[in-house]
Amino acid sequence: MQANALNSDSTKTEKERLNRMLEEMFEEADMWLVNE
Repeated sequence: MQANALNSDSTKTEKERLNRMLEEMFEEADMWLVNE
């Protein structure tokens, strides 16, 4: 039970980090498209 809780917490934080990185990448991609 405890191990599962730790795993779920770690995956949650990792998902948040990935979402932020993806958002930043898409924002940069939009800027590149606008520049072109």
